[in-house]
Amino acid sequence: MNLGLSEKVVFVTGSGKGIGKEIARKFAEEGSNIIINDVNSTNLEQCYKELSTYPVEVFPVLGNVAKEEEVSIMFEKIERKFQRVDILINNAGVLINKPFLEMTLKEWHHVILNNLDSIFLASCEAVKLMKVENNPVIINAGSFGGIIPANGYSVYNASKAAISNLTRTMAGELSPKGIRVAGYIPGVVKTDIIKEMLENEPERLVAQIPFKRLAEVHEIANVVVFISSNIAGYINGSMVEISGGKLCVQNSANY
Repeated sequence: MNLGLSEKVVFVTGSGKGIGKEIARKFAEEGSNIIINDVNSTNLEQCYKELSTYPVEVFPVLGNVAKEEEVSIMFEKIERKFQRVDILINNAGVLINKPFLEMTLKEWHHVILNNLDSIFLASCEAVKLMKVENNPVIINAGSFGGIIPANGYSVYNASKAAISNLTRTMAGELSPKGIRVAGYIPGVVKTDIIKEMLENEPERLVAQIPFKRLAEVHEIANVVVFISSNIAGYINGSMVEISGGKLCVQNSANY
């Protein structure tokens, strides 16, 4: 199936590693020109080296999408290079595992800035470079924690729940301008953070998943690329769940 993504200009925030990196790779496989981003120069350089093997343009922009000045500079560079953005994947985010009553206000703000403000800042700048004739799309990264919160992740859960609501609002406001907005909600995915958790409690992480396995990063990336394409052109304002059926049934051991 041809997704029609060849020569699209795609900006994936937080794409130095993990799910973001795999999303960027999948777009490159579809022939899209990729703008990659990370706050970590080593991660960004490694991602650039890997994606440069594809016959597309790969443009790295180092910076923090949670900081207004840095976002402005990034988009100035993007405008000079491509003159447009067709697809924005708001993937960047952070996570803090800490009880609610032990968290500092600084830590709270850190997560909100990186998970929520980053979407606002990047989206506002991207819209300026989006052209209706190119069927522009904004895709936001949600989380299962935004649906069923886990203890110890209060601010992360709150930020991800807000992203789901923000995505619907953005769709309502931007669709009349010709910009489609949707999002994705991954379940438990084999990323570096999860791999560390697996060493300590592997059974707990898969107990609630009917497949009895975790998602691979490419399984998330495939869905993100699909909902970014014109083939999914009537998916608007929706948060697409990619959890392996985690919400289907409850484990009887937890009754």
